[in-house]
Amino acid sequence: MPKLELDESTHIYRLDGRRIIGTTEALKILDDRWKVDPWYLERGRFIHKATELYDTDELDESTVDDRIRPYLDAYMRFRRDTDFVPTFIERELYHPKFFYGMKIDRIGWLNGRWVMMDLKSGAPARVDKLQSAAYLEGCYANGIEVKGGFDLYLRDDTTYKLEPIDHPKLLLPVFLAALQCARWKENL
Repeated sequence: MPKLELDESTHIYRLDGRRIIGTTEALKILDDRWKVDPWYLERGRFIHKATELYDTDELDESTVDDRIRPYLDAYMRFRRDTDFVPTFIERELYHPKFFYGMKIDRIGWLNGRWVMMDLKSGAPARVDKLQSAAYLEGCYANGIEVKGGFDLYLRDDTTYKLEPIDHPKLLLPVFLAALQCARWKENL
């Protein structure tokens, strides 16, 4: 079985030592939302870590920074409101046919359905649904038979918004086109 590695500091994926494009890197071709103040990217990483520790019952809430706390509270509210039960947390995968890397935030049970969930802490963008469509396709290609996907927007006022990924099969070709452009740009 091929070995997937993700360098967290550079967000570069390698499959058996060979560099492959990740979903975020591919989507940078279409949207520059990731070219922001590094503080926002770091904030996103801390939010993801706090929610991960919460989901694995390893969180010491006294260590959560006040700037991260509202997003964590939003996630905790979402979990209480919906009884969402995560099965996989921060799962790294690659697509065996299209060769792109991804880190899926959550796969779990929501209202009796096994679903994929992508956590977001920024403003909604059109590329969000493309990213989630790529994640869903990655799940299916790896034998993870989820029954749909969602973008979960966590807000700094402790609220959240859950957005379903409608028509992922129609969104996937747009993502794959961006992936090809990213490969061309990087000479991969």
